[in-house]
Amino acid sequence: MLTVVELEDKIMEAIYAGASGYLIKSAIPENILENIRILYKGGSPLTPSIARIIFQNIQHQQGGKKEKIYLSSRETEVLSGLVKGLTYKMIAQKHFISVDTVRSYIRCVYEKLEVHSRSEAIVRALNDRLI
Repeated sequence: MLTVVELEDKIMEAIYAGASGYLIKSAIPENILENIRILYKGGSPLTPSIARIIFQNIQHQQGGKKEKIYLSSRETEVLSGLVKGLTYKMIAQKHFISVDTVRSYIRCVYEKLEVHSRSEAIVRALNDRLI
């Protein structure tokens, strides 16, 4: 890709679409020619500022995935009950709380885990070893 655009979303869009390199037109002509040679030899030429944007994008994506999820002890107990296949009523009885309180904890757990269903919460809990 040889362009004047240095916007992160456009850069990533070009890469996902199959671009083998990303150069800015304001580069020195000799550098552009050298980068074409690099591309021909199987390399992936990048303007340094573009390389930095790509690295930051990847690091940001990875950072989000590794963010630690903190559940309170009660949220962990309620989530554990879901994993064990208990109903809301059974969870409430086991922990001496109301069914409405169980629902409230489940809403908090879903929000923290960024899920929308019991099955998604269970999968996330097991994959992330939260219980």
